[in-house]
Amino acid sequence: MLKGTITRSTVANLILIAVACVFPLFFLGQSYIFTVINFILIYVIASSGLDLMFGYSGQISLGHAGFYAIGAYGSALLSLKL
Repeated sequence: MLKGTITRSTVANLILIAVACVFPLFFLGQSYIFTVINFILIYVIASSGLDLMFGYSGQISLGHAGFYAIGAYGSALLSLKL
């Protein structure tokens, strides 16, 4: 690939970033929708990590559950204290 060329994946990533930046403007003042979208994205991140470990490599990892638990605990502490 030549330096400075724009591929389809680059254009797709730029479009995805633009949509992600504009998306919240359509739901201003609706905190429930933001909460649901945040939970969906958190579960997507957790399940895609497990998909990579279990599906493609065939390995079993319990580290994902530990990191997920640490993140949930830290998030709960931050929301209570701050």
